[in-house]
Amino acid sequence: MNPPTDPRYASHGPVTVDGVALDQGAVCNASALVPQAGLAGLFAALGLQLAGLRRVYLLGPTLGPGPLWMLGRAERLRPGALSHYPDLRTAAQLAAVSGVAPDQTLAPEAPGHGAASALVAAGMAVDRALFLAGLPGVALPTTPMEAPSRGLAGPLRLFLVGAGSAGTAFLVGLLAARWQLEIGELTVHLVDHDAVEPRNLNRCMVWDQGHLGSLKVHAVASTLATIAVGSGLRLTVGAERFDPEAASAFAPDVVVSAVDNYRARAEINAWATRNGKPLIEFGCSPFTARAEVCVPWRSACLRERLRVDELAQDEAREASGGCGRRADGAVVGSNMVAAGLGLWGLFALLRGDPPRGALLYDLLQGTRGVARPKAVCLCWEKG
Repeated sequence: MNPPTDPRYASHGPVTVDGVALDQGAVCNASALVPQAGLAGLFAALGLQLAGLRRVYLLGPTLGPGPLWMLGRAERLRPGALSHYPDLRTAAQLAAVSGVAPDQTLAPEAPGHGAASALVAAGMAVDRALFLAGLPGVALPTTPMEAPSRGLAGPLRLFLVGAGSAGTAFLVGLLAARWQLEIGELTVHLVDHDAVEPRNLNRCMVWDQGHLGSLKVHAVASTLATIAVGSGLRLTVGAERFDPEAASAFAPDVVVSAVDNYRARAEINAWATRNGKPLIEFGCSPFTARAEVCVPWRSACLRERLRVDELAQDEAREASGGCGRRADGAVVGSNMVAAGLGLWGLFALLRGDPPRGALLYDLLQGTRGVARPKAVCLCWEKG
């Protein structure tokens, strides 16, 4: 793959680390081995395909409808770039059978083996692959943040705003949780007004060239239709921006924000505080990610945590855009981590033990954990 001629990697500004630009060309010429085809390994294979590695080798058997669907998606993202060897277990066996010696071996560690932990571990593995290929010599941490592997059985209604790469990774993670019987009956209403553009294709696991020009929510619904049936997921979509009236009509148990601008965050936060609904918000930048779990009368809202109202005004004055303006593959891993942290927060909320501080990830600084919480605010009472 040649980045200058591939529209997915026509970068609108290279990612830099300590003044050194990530070499996307080196990334697109690299190969990687993922030595297990479990949930974390499959997420990693998807992410590595999106990030643009020339070749990805996946070892081990893949069982069950969910993992098989994920394997199929990884194979279709860039036909011929993924090689799956279900009967092999090690790099030595791969070398003996095919003579292949991948540039790097990535073994995503997912403590708890749940969907949230798998997304976090896979995202970190993708980030590490990008650094090893595009910025060789940078030492990075490998141990993922602990994440709960079990949610709460029972019906759940989610209003999910944002059908971009982080939002769709969150949704696929929810399906993986369903496959693992982590949660019960699930109803999701997904809203987004954007259409799929070429610059979106290098970061989202549920659409491809055939979806260009389609509304994102319709592309997501069509891709997930085959596995949503019989999974316990009922997915409805709205091709619109966040609409307070639509949110109220849906009457969610939890509202989830996966948007890339502060105006939308401020509007979603205002609705959640006015209606006393838990809010999970997550986002990322290249190689960093965070998630917030805001619970009525138990924790601070986004107005206090992130100053979303002020930042929305600054954003409007500067006419700045979200991560959609950046086409680098560097946001692939951090999007997956952000979605995993959001899923981690949802499971913790369902268990009755939500984190009060932000869930943070910074690959460059080696930061993973929960930030010091803000004091409970009065926004929940005054709206």
